[in-house]
Amino acid sequence: MYRIICSKLLVLIKLAIVVSFAGYSLSNATAAMHGPSFVEAQQAASML
Repeated sequence: MYRIICSKLLVLIKLAIVVSFAGYSLSNATAAMHGPSFVEAQQAASML
């Protein structure tokens, strides 16, 4: 019983780590794609 609980908990922790890394890299990729143009648009709008 204890071994089953530990193995399921370990799988759950590994899944949480993988999902958090995937979300972090996805948000960085989105920022890399859209970041500079968005900043430039804000600077252009503030100059007007």
